[in-house]
Amino acid sequence: MRAMPIAAIAAALVLSLSACSDDSEGDAAACKKAIAEQMKAGAEGSKDKPASCKGLDDKTLERLFKEVISDSVKDIKVPTPEVPTPDIDVPTPDLDLPEVP
Repeated sequence: MRAMPIAAIAAALVLSLSACSDDSEGDAAACKKAIAEQMKAGAEGSKDKPASCKGLDDKTLERLFKEVISDSVKDIKVPTPEVPTPDIDVPTPDLDLPEVP
């Protein structure tokens, strides 16, 4: 299951990013890209707040994390097993049913 590590990493990043804020302006697009790169790096990646995210408020950071997580979940393809359908002849009775008006 790939979703559990993604959720754990995202939770760690949200907590680390929301702990510090800055008054300078941040770039949301660059921040989203940096967050996605950190998530791809996984446990080996940096747990620090990306420089491009400094200055963004907590609400914006949370929205960016949700977007990155939903994008990464869309990329996960769950294999659907092929189940053979048996060829069965099911006899159907010939019933004399009245006509329905």
